[in-house]
Amino acid sequence: ESYEQLVVWTDRSGTSTEAAELFRKMAVVEKKHADQISQLRAALFGNDPVRYTQTVGWEVEVPNFDEISDSMTLKDAFDIALAAEKKAHDFYAGALEYNVDAQTSGLFESLRKAEVEHIRMLEKEMAAAGLE
Repeated sequence: ESYEQLVVWTDRSGTSTEAAELFRKMAVVEKKHADQISQLRAALFGNDPVRYTQTVGWEVEVPNFDEISDSMTLKDAFDIALAAEKKAHDFYAGALEYNVDAQTSGLFESLRKAEVEHIRMLEKEMAAAGLE
């Protein structure tokens, strides 16, 4: 949802079209990620009730909205996305330290690995764009 909010904001503000396209792409990536999480959760926990709240999700991978401006460049957009992905990685890695359940541990490890892949993808795209 955070990336979708950034797409709406960049479209409304008329900021960099490249930044808007990056956020649009990340929204698609995160939607696929959310679907994978739902499938993995169902495989691990079946019909057990969900104990997740939207507040927790908001804090896991939310970009720093204070860094968003009307003059945002593609580099700024990459930096914002990378910071959000690293924050999510650190959250899941930290959650592994407190887990006592093997199934939940597997879920968090899967999520941590997915964030590593998102970070690598962004870094690769930054390099391809000459924005390292």
